[in-house]
Amino acid sequence: MRVMWLGKQVPFCGNVTYSKQITQMLEARGYEIHFVAQESLPCHYQSQVYTWPSLEAAKSFQQHIDQFQPHVLHVSLTLSPLDLLLPEITSVPLVATFHPPFTWLPNLMQQQLATYAMYAPFLSRYKAIIVFSHLHKQLLLQLGIPEKKMVCIPNGVDHFMYTPSYGKKHTNCIFIYQGRISVEKNLPALLKAWKAQHMGCRGQLWLIGYGAQIRGLMHHYTAADGIRWLASVKEEPRRIRMIHHGDVLILPSWVEGLSLALLEGLSCGLVCVATDAGADAEVLEPNLGVVLNPKQVHWQLEGVLPLLVEQAELRKLLSYKSREKLLRKYALMTNVLYLDFVYRSVRPSI
Repeated sequence: MRVMWLGKQVPFCGNVTYSKQITQMLEARGYEIHFVAQESLPCHYQSQVYTWPSLEAAKSFQQHIDQFQPHVLHVSLTLSPLDLLLPEITSVPLVATFHPPFTWLPNLMQQQLATYAMYAPFLSRYKAIIVFSHLHKQLLLQLGIPEKKMVCIPNGVDHFMYTPSYGKKHTNCIFIYQGRISVEKNLPALLKAWKAQHMGCRGQLWLIGYGAQIRGLMHHYTAADGIRWLASVKEEPRRIRMIHHGDVLILPSWVEGLSLALLEGLSCGLVCVATDAGADAEVLEPNLGVVLNPKQVHWQLEGVLPLLVEQAELRKLLSYKSREKLLRKYALMTNVLYLDFVYRSVRPSI
């Protein structure tokens, strides 16, 4: 089967990783994949979150379709107006992965709902819509998306690549954050709690990622506080080695989709701490990790950080449960099998 995939290749983020992992796995299963990167199409503006294509983008993309003649077109929706035009410019069966972040906090939820409400009428014209969680599905149902068009296939991780490391030699407890250094990730709450509890005397905090807030935060939180700023790491083997050094993964976000960083941490056997934002809490419940209230992250972390350092046996138990949950529900190989079924259902003649 020929599948054309429209997604992102840069800048490095969860959407990029998602598209890369899924298409590689599909090719391994015998699919013929033609990847069209959003950033390769003519555009006026690009960022980690938004893309604003030029008027020539639709014409350029149509040329790709005419040349490749796909049986299915899969779009990893990236908050671009081109996403809304696709049902108009092609008759190829369209499958969408819709994964903008969301939250249940009333003031922030209004902003997220505006994005969802804008997309809803256009999503209804896709053949199938892949969502990452049941909470995500319920939100779209409220906006009028037909239930029969939605398929819940969560993010997944290659559990053969992301494996636990059992040979850790360090004595300090290492906490890891992986993701954008931006406002919605709520890093100041984590950093303030870390400094308030003088955690630098008992452990290290590694921050893997880059973003608009990094320069300001680096001046106030330094190596003297036990904090290491490691920038964005695109090389997957190197990133996995960094995760292997960690004991605890922390994601203090205001808003999330279903964090790939969280699933990578689970697969590597890290204890995971995340907020009740997006679908992250759905992953960690029941009793799999620590779920924080997004409005009280600073205060809750002041208690959680010292506790996790002191309770090595608790970390060991949660580490085992993390890996077990990943294998049961979030293995990439299994989720690609579900995607295979979706493709064949929208194109039954293949």
